[in-house]
Amino acid sequence: MSEAVKILQKKISKVNSKKQVKKKQKTAGPKIKLKAPRISLPKKPIKPSLGISNLSEYIAKLKESKAKEHPDLRYDNFDLVEKLKEGTFGWKYNLREVYVWPKVMTEPWLQIYPLVRHPKVKEVFIRGKNIGITTPEGRFKVIFPENNLIPEKIIMSLAIYSGAQLSISKPHAEADYNGWRILLSLPEVSIEPELVAVRLQRIPQLTEIVDRELAARLILLMLSKTGITITGPSGSGKTTLLNSMLFTLHRLFPYLRICIVEARAELQLPSSPLISRSRGENLTQLIRDAFYLMRPDILVLGELRGEEILSWIEVCRAGIPSITTYHSPSVKKAVESLAILIRSSIEKIEPSEIPRLFDVFIKTERKVSPKGFNYTVSEIYISDGNKFNKIYPPNIPDKKFLKFIDSIIVDEDVEEVYSYILKNI
Repeated sequence: MSEAVKILQKKISKVNSKKQVKKKQKTAGPKIKLKAPRISLPKKPIKPSLGISNLSEYIAKLKESKAKEHPDLRYDNFDLVEKLKEGTFGWKYNLREVYVWPKVMTEPWLQIYPLVRHPKVKEVFIRGKNIGITTPEGRFKVIFPENNLIPEKIIMSLAIYSGAQLSISKPHAEADYNGWRILLSLPEVSIEPELVAVRLQRIPQLTEIVDRELAARLILLMLSKTGITITGPSGSGKTTLLNSMLFTLHRLFPYLRICIVEARAELQLPSSPLISRSRGENLTQLIRDAFYLMRPDILVLGELRGEEILSWIEVCRAGIPSITTYHSPSVKKAVESLAILIRSSIEKIEPSEIPRLFDVFIKTERKVSPKGFNYTVSEIYISDGNKFNKIYPPNIPDKKFLKFIDSIIVDEDVEEVYSYILKNI
């Protein structure tokens, strides 16, 4: 009995297990058998569409096809090709053109970043979509074959990074940024957006501009109680010479108080608490404030322009060593134009009276050489109260030169100071 029951239970369990398997198959759905597709490989190798058999031939063919699209941009069509980290430059000297392919375009310069990083570029000019640069070889038109210049974006980016106050109410702004002096103009005042960027040059040693003896005499003149005017045409190196003289003077006599007045910040100044700078449009008031309130040993006016001339003459006649720059192609024309400026405030004055008001005229010149521009001093005149005496070129004897120096602000003998300068300049 017990064995029969066991056999029956086994049959029932088999039947139940078969039913459960069938239920699972019904819920899982029908089985689909997928067959892998057969891929038939060609017996012969595939031929490239350009009819070449290796990669080097393909690259050469690709370059050749691109060159046909832009035949003017072939490397052999340029006089010089420069591959720099910031971009590639293709120079065409006869056409005064340079093609630029930027590799790096960082803010705030964006597309023109390769230009400001190129060691030869001294100036960058943008007006609308047109751009030009100045190099020692001259001026060139800049072409970006693969980049659209967006001057508005460059100008606003530079204004933000440099802190220039540029707005509709003030559409002109200037600032210094990373070794460049920039002038920004909005279309509201210049019709098209404009940018002028000038690289701040290294201040040369005074002995790089003039010989050692003349350099010592220039410094001694700065210490004498005279008014010095550096004159010359635009771009002749007036500000460069003034900068170099100030650096040399400060190095030799670091205890002197130097006060500088400018309409725009053009001078690069040594770092010292005894050197101050005042900047603004009202030069007449700034000169008077510096003269009466700032206790200068030497007063510097960045550029003598017009209505402030009477205040400047007041400083020169007060016995404070003073120095400025003035735009004029020659000393003779400088004397004549200064007389006209003074005549606008004083009725009767003739050019023959200028030697009583201005003591020293230094004329600068810029000369072109294969290596670039050379700045030099071409003439120096000293007044004796009645007329201007030429003391350079050539250098007159020391005894004759020292006779023009009545007194200096340094509490030592004039000849001893001159010897000190000659030894240490």
